[in-house]
Amino acid sequence: MRIRPRLPSLQTRPISRPAVSRHLRLLKQAGLVAHRAEGTRRLYRLDDEGIAAVRECLEHVWGEAAARFRLAAENTSERTGPGAP
Repeated sequence: MRIRPRLPSLQTRPISRPAVSRHLRLLKQAGLVAHRAEGTRRLYRLDDEGIAAVRECLEHVWGEAAARFRLAAENTSERTGPGAP
């Protein structure tokens, strides 16, 4: 699914223009968004490589946490299941 670049919408969010600019600058520095100039405006889009890196990191962290949770849940159910003391 492709999402076309667009201007940040200030009409639906209670945030000032300087705050939006700061957030976008930080996201750009982190490699999560890219922009292109169009006249006096800048159109922003998600950066595929940056988002992929974040996704990989989150899957690594939460994947391990999910495996540990599953192991703990399985061990708990064995101790509290039928026939447990």
